Amino acid sequence: MEPSPAPRRARDLSVLKRTALRVLPVALIVAAGWVLWRQFHKISVTDLLGFIEGWGAGRLALALFCCVASFALVGLVEWRALRWTGARVPLGEALTGSFVANAFGHALGANLLVSAAVRARVYARRQVGLMQVTSATLYQGVSFILGLGSLTGLGLVTGAVRSPVAFGAHVAGAAILAAVGAYILACATFRKPLVLFSKRIPLPTVGDALLQLGLGVVDMALAVAIIWLLLPPGAGYLQFVIAYTGAYLVGLGSGVPGGAGVFEGALLQLLPDLDRAGLAAAFLGYRAIYYLLPLALGALVLAFGWLGPPAKTPGEGAAADRDPAPADLEPS
Repeated sequence: MEPSPAPRRARDLSVLKRTALRVLPVALIVAAGWVLWRQFHKISVTDLLGFIEGWGAGRLALALFCCVASFALVGLVEWRALRWTGARVPLGEALTGSFVANAFGHALGANLLVSAAVRARVYARRQVGLMQVTSATLYQGVSFILGLGSLTGLGLVTGAVRSPVAFGAHVAGAAILAAVGAYILACATFRKPLVLFSKRIPLPTVGDALLQLGLGVVDMALAVAIIWLLLPPGAGYLQFVIAYTGAYLVGLGSGVPGGAGVFEGALLQLLPDLDRAGLAAAFLGYRAIYYLLPLALGALVLAFGWLGPPAKTPGEGAAADRDPAPADLEPS
């Protein structure tokens, strides 16, 4: 008997989808590589080194400080997220675990999946369950989205985009800020839990939501500042925020690990007036400071087990290291 048309179409669509997911990142890498080559192939090594030398020790140190502060703030969000799920992980261990998880997530792409997998390994010694890891990852992801959205909305509303579409930019910025406000309002008024993987997860309290917003905004501002400090003159901070967030989202959606090449190619199109040698130098500095250096340090932390003492076994009182899980964090 011949298979019916409906299952055959579903199977064909599934094959087409899997093929597209494999081909699209490769196509984007090729396209980004072509854009980068077209823009940078005439740049001499002397020009590139001249811009790097022009950073000076002060700008480079400030960029490194912004990177350290950004990872520290993300670690504070993670520590609060773990406590919200009922896990009592010491602050120092949460900061270290967050650093390792985000270092790998940034560099390898698929941030939520990769960082969640790293967290599951890192916090297993504290008997932090998979559902708690998932909840903490989502909590931190929301903080990132709130920070990204708030800075983008602020840039659009304050006129960082000056073009014939400026009015549309203002409207889009206002809509983004309204969505951020709606999340805060929802956390303040709705107590009905969300259902995820047959588990009920309550919304954060309004205090947690405001903490997510505040730390997310500062974290994103610091991350943007890392590359902005290394840029050649010509881009105001809020103007650059719009370009950065647009390029970041393109890189994130590409599926390419760390958005490598795609992020830079998008920024080139969004910042046409900046010196190309200066942009190339800034790209190299940003990748080294925000991606490669944390990845190397995170790998060392995992390799040498610098994450604190092993967890206690249940017979040794491991349960005392945890708060009771939220009442709604149970099967629906």
